Amino acid sequence: MKTSVLNKLLQEKGWEVIQKHKGYNLLSHSIKNNAACFVIPTTNSEKIPTGTLNALLRTAYKSGTGSHWTTVLRHTKVFEVVMEKQGKSIWGRIETPNILAAARGTSVEQVINTLQAILTSCASDETTCYRSVINAIDFVPVYDTTAVWDLFRQLKANHIAGHTGIDLESINRFMTGSTFPSVEQAERLEASIHELGRQLMQLSIR
Repeated sequence: MKTSVLNKLLQEKGWEVIQKHKGYNLLSHSIKNNAACFVIPTTNSEKIPTGTLNALLRTAYKSGTGSHWTTVLRHTKVFEVVMEKQGKSIWGRIETPNILAAARGTSVEQVINTLQAILTSCASDETTCYRSVINAIDFVPVYDTTAVWDLFRQLKANHIAGHTGIDLESINRFMTGSTFPSVEQAERLEASIHELGRQLMQLSIR
């Protein structure tokens, strides 16, 4: 899903842009009490990686609890930044009570610096600056492996059947050796396996 589509979907579900920063929006819900806030990129053409998208959608459909997210910052010593590769970009996200902030860049360091900057901009107002508070927090990278497990799931017989157009019963017989694929079926199986291999070769976790 592209960021433009996600922004539109969130706004259709009642999320509103309450702050705009360079390349990023802060969104809050118009009805939900204490709902979580989002900080997400505004780039229209950028595709959001699977793990980050799943995290955003999970947060979009639940209500936040407890104190405002800026209050949480004052009691936080460490943020885990969940990193995920998407093509040549690296996405990083922070999930805290009542806020999910996602940013992208070309390196882990750049993503962390961007997250620090946009959190500072979103939290600070005319009377309070959170720069020193956020600078005191240790941002620790960890890695989202959703894409890895998605590829491994493709090794299942039912996925191969769906991808090749060969019925599952036949696939199971091929796997046990009780029957063998025709020339045309073998070509389809080979193409599917090669495509999976290509994806595995291109996969990068960090």
